[in-house]
Amino acid sequence: MAIITCGGGVSGIRGTLGGNTFSANTNGNFVRGWARPRNPRTYSQTIDRYYYQQWPAAWRAITPTQRTDWNDYAFLHPLTNKLAVAFKRSGYQWFCHCNQNLITCSGSPVADAPLGEQPTAIEPLSLEYDDADPPYNCNVIITPDSFAGVFAVVFSQVVPFSGNMSWPSRYDKLRSTFSPDPADTEIDCHIQHSMRYGSPAVGYKWFCRVKTMTAEGLRSAPWEANIEYTIP
Repeated sequence: MAIITCGGGVSGIRGTLGGNTFSANTNGNFVRGWARPRNPRTYSQTIDRYYYQQWPAAWRAITPTQRTDWNDYAFLHPLTNKLAVAFKRSGYQWFCHCNQNLITCSGSPVADAPLGEQPTAIEPLSLEYDDADPPYNCNVIITPDSFAGVFAVVFSQVVPFSGNMSWPSRYDKLRSTFSPDPADTEIDCHIQHSMRYGSPAVGYKWFCRVKTMTAEGLRSAPWEANIEYTIP
């Protein structure tokens, strides 16, 4: 999908032409190749859909003052799309966004609009991806106590062949942890890796993103790194 800017008196385009579908959302106008919709009903899709069904009722259940606070937050926090064009989410969209972030990381839903700002990414030190510690290591190496009071949310993609590759366009949420033990020097992801991708082999490359998330559901920009699986 690509974001587009219209001009010459044209404010928007809708419909399908030559295999491309033109439409718009809160980010602006966009075009994407048409394809028959797929519904693989993966585990993550099922979980996400289940929780998304909860938010309309949850929004109606909060007080008018709380809804006003969410709308005020939305007005004061515009976003920017890939074409550097500013746009705004609605208060309801921010409510769903923050609560979906929290609930899918085993956090507690919130009724009040955020008081804080988007956090700055806390940068891990490195990645570890090898068989030095059986069955294998798949760790995000962190500075002890660096994620105190916040979530570390790990996203990943694994490419099962060697050689250079551009960054993947899609990442899976692999693991999240809230306020790791102050003595911890790593976030161990090998169990989640095994469940999603199976055991790695020489040549596998692990692409990783780590986002910092507050208890209000606000996430930072990602820290990114990749590493190839090795056998010392």
